[in-house]
Amino acid sequence: MVDDAWQKQGIGHKLMDVLMDVARSVGLKTMEGEVLKPNHPMLKLVEALGFRVEAHPEDETIRKVLRAL
Repeated sequence: MVDDAWQKQGIGHKLMDVLMDVARSVGLKTMEGEVLKPNHPMLKLVEALGFRVEAHPEDETIRKVLRAL
C-alpha cells in the first residue's frame, strides 16, 4: 500500500519489482493476488508488470491477478 501523497511516483511499481525478485530468490514460480475490481490504478499497475487479470471465481467484486516468475 502506498499513501495517497506518494501515488504516481513509481513507488508501487518498484515495490512490486522487489517483491517479485524476493519471491524468485526463494524459489517461487508464480505470484498471485486479489485486487478489488474498482481499484483501477492497481489493476493498471499489475497489468503493466505482466500479470494476467481474471474474474475471481467466488466474488465478482474482486479480480484475481497471476504472473509467472
